[in-house]
Formats: sequence, C-alpha cells, structure tokens
Amino acid sequence: MTPTIGTQDSVAIWSINDDVGMDYPFHLHGMFFQVLDVDGVAPDHVGWKDTVIVPAYKTLRFAVRYGTPGHWMYHCHILEHQEGGMMGVLDVIPP
Repeated sequence: MTPTIGTQDSVAIWSINDDVGMDYPFHLHGMFFQVLDVDGVAPDHVGWKDTVIVPAYKTLRFAVRYGTPGHWMYHCHILEHQEGGMMGVLDVIPP
C-alpha cells in the first residue's frame, strides 16, 4: 500500500488503492500531504491534509515530505478496516 520507511526531509509519493468497495477515510499521523490525483484526475482543490477520503474502487496518490524522525501511524478510520490490515507504521529516520 505505502512505503513504511522514509528519510527526514525527503518527498515520497504514496498510492492508496481502494478495493474495499466503499469510500474510506485515510489518515497519516504527524505530517501533512497534498493529493496529486484520483485515478489520474487532479483534485479540484489543492491544500495540505492529514486525512483524505479514498473513493471506492479508485486509486489516490499523494505527495508527502517526511518530517520529524520517529514512528508515525497511518490507518483507515473505520475500525473494521484496521483489523483487516489497513493500518501501519511509517518509520522516519534522520538523513
């Protein structure tokens, strides 16, 4: 789904594929990101986010600059989805 390790101050592109069949809220702790596109279509509004709705059966891509080193959780806000593996830890390491 996403990288699980990154270097502080580097920029990464995450790609999240929703094959669940319903929209779901995805959240990344400790940093902000900008949505690049959903199935190749740029968003109407560009802004910094820490949570985004991933549309059903779509792929959403966002760019994030890794900030403070540490262990940062990312997850779906629907608990049943977390139990199904839609939760993880991003380790940001110093350069």
